[in-house]
Amino acid sequence: MDVESFRRDGHQLIDWIADYLAHPERYPVLAQVEPGEVKARLPKEPPGRPEPMEAVLQDVEKIIAPGLTHWNHPGFFAYFGITGSGPGILGELLSSAFNVKGPDQRPNVLDSCVPFAQLQPWLVISFA
Repeated sequence: MDVESFRRDGHQLIDWIADYLAHPERYPVLAQVEPGEVKARLPKEPPGRPEPMEAVLQDVEKIIAPGLTHWNHPGFFAYFGITGSGPGILGELLSSAFNVKGPDQRPNVLDSCVPFAQLQPWLVISFA
């Protein structure tokens, strides 16, 4: 994927996520599908060529989202509070771009090359 395609698709994805967060009433709290229904609606084979982001997001809207329990929904009162806030989602996006591997994955190699990965958990905890 070239950088301009990434930029364009990223904007579309962020817009979809923003709409999802802005309008939780569009979705029921709990999944409204039968066991096996999501799998049956997915293609049997992966696409032979990349699909446009519009097609991917249509699949998310029509196939994936109905098969989810929407934990961010204001009517979801079980287990845990919301953890997928706007700032959290953006933080995960930024973290994914850096693709940092923490020191616990290959200590001999990574201890010296990712000091922030070592510091970050302690820094966040100290803010609490």
